[in-house]
Amino acid sequence: MERIARRILNIDGLNNLEKEIDQLDDTHEKANRTQLLDAILDKIIDYDTHILNYEYKQHLITLSKRGLEVVAAYKDDIVAQWDGLFASRVSEQLKKQTRQYSDQFKWHIFSFDLLEALKSDEARGAFDGIQKDTVYLFFQSAEESFEIRNASLLHSEDLDFNGPMDKADIYVFDPVEKWTYVKTHEDACGPYFYWDK
Repeated sequence: MERIARRILNIDGLNNLEKEIDQLDDTHEKANRTQLLDAILDKIIDYDTHILNYEYKQHLITLSKRGLEVVAAYKDDIVAQWDGLFASRVSEQLKKQTRQYSDQFKWHIFSFDLLEALKSDEARGAFDGIQKDTVYLFFQSAEESFEIRNASLLHSEDLDFNGPMDKADIYVFDPVEKWTYVKTHEDACGPYFYWDK
């Protein structure tokens, strides 16, 4: 589903309004209009976020109806485990030597080829084809994280839902078999599949 904010807002019209406000000589009126416009935008964003969160929850319900057991887990432990299995394979020295590398997103170790991973459709195929029993899932920015049981029922397309931005970067991994599947918010990056055989 297209973001609600994009459906409601006319970006050109919004830009024109902002230009009109900037051209006002009356600083008090300029401040009032800016405040009112910001309040409108905040409400649209709140509505957009509400809809996306609702769809995300409905998506989890759909997965559980298919037989996946999605159990809340403690994120710090899961992220530390992922870091220990995958991120720790790349030295800080190599990260510093890699031109334009940024550790803003964990998946940059794959996008900058610091760890060789399958990409795009090959990554999807590997994830869909690998034997899965119990896996962990966490998001780069959201606080939720999960242990997923009956994970053989989890497919790459299940992770393609259009959720809120804080749930856009998804990390799934098996700590026993030592593989990870990462879906990013960037259309041009990933998904990635890495397996430490």
